[in-house]
Amino acid sequence: MRNEEYQSPPCLSKASKEALLSGVAPAGATAPAEHAPTSNLRILYLSQSRLPSNSANSVHVMHMCQALAELGHTVTLCGYQGSADNCYEYYHCSPSFALVRFKVAEKTGESLKLALKVALWLTRQREFDLIYSRSAVCLAAGLLLGKPFIYEIHSAPRTAVHRWLERWILRSKWLRKTVFISRALQDHYRSNFNLPAATQSMVLADAAAPFKPALTELELPGSSPHKVGYLGHLYPGKGGETILKIAARMPEVDFHLIGGRPQDIARLQDCGATANVYFHGHVAHAQTGLFLQSIDIFLAPYAARVQLAHTDADVGQWMSPLKLFEYMAAGKVIICSDLPVLREVMNDGENCLLAEPDSINSWCKQIDRVLQDPLLGERLSTAALQDFQSHYTWQQRARKVCNAI
Repeated sequence: MRNEEYQSPPCLSKASKEALLSGVAPAGATAPAEHAPTSNLRILYLSQSRLPSNSANSVHVMHMCQALAELGHTVTLCGYQGSADNCYEYYHCSPSFALVRFKVAEKTGESLKLALKVALWLTRQREFDLIYSRSAVCLAAGLLLGKPFIYEIHSAPRTAVHRWLERWILRSKWLRKTVFISRALQDHYRSNFNLPAATQSMVLADAAAPFKPALTELELPGSSPHKVGYLGHLYPGKGGETILKIAARMPEVDFHLIGGRPQDIARLQDCGATANVYFHGHVAHAQTGLFLQSIDIFLAPYAARVQLAHTDADVGQWMSPLKLFEYMAAGKVIICSDLPVLREVMNDGENCLLAEPDSINSWCKQIDRVLQDPLLGERLSTAALQDFQSHYTWQQRARKVCNAI
């Protein structure tokens, strides 16, 4: 285990939202009780995430482990070995928890290889009080310890083996709590998996870290004063194609896409990206704040069907996109697809504007509304920031899990 040296970047509050971005509770908001945990738990978090990598799941597990450690628990995170050494710096996390990373080749069968390595490593571990995981494969290996565990579920199983594993996990006497990323996913499991009583499960949307503006300014290309952005992957269904069509209709606006694998960027460029579309590619998670700081309107143009990496699995019906909470944390105007699962967090005209997923006219209309009415944009962005600070920080999420057990 290795704790790399870490230094946090300097901070500078934004004038228009100085009180909120500095962490002051918004007027009228009820902050969750800040209290130390009743006992220090030794938590083992088992993950299939490659650390570090450009995946949203790796961001999630790193920040959840940091949040659990900040509550006073002793946390160890296990995952794949990534390409860089300093995971803490890459994710803008403090070295408050231990890391164990297993080297597994990126080939078919890597999940099984990881499970075998985890199982072998676990035979020498007996000091943990609780196992936490969002991976059925890793959790199956972890059950060898005979310890209480929490299972967090982000999508329905895609194979017969995965379904069998989950049914076994959900029937285990060691299961203490099942955490679902959305109510829609919880309802799916209640209908298809004979989910235990409501007291055994809970719904927790994704989260984000408080936004810390940087001292340095990012000079984005383009001549337009109107800059619209998107942060995240560009897999089919994520909305890259929609943004290209919007940009073609609105040449007076610059569109900046941050993230995406080279092959996905090339695919979109081949679709005929106009001159007002700028691809910035993947950046380390710790550097995304520079883009969040420099763009005022952010899009979440999800289709009804959203594809995961390396698979054709659809998560559109029960997703809780990490980027939405990062947009909220930065106090930005959000224009989002009007999908039932996203309305669990996003409220049209209150903390965002909703647009019809397949209607380019709808997206252009909502962007134009914000450009023509700055007061509307300020009201929406402030409400989004208040909602984030009241409900969607990693610390609040970790505390809700710990309180539930």
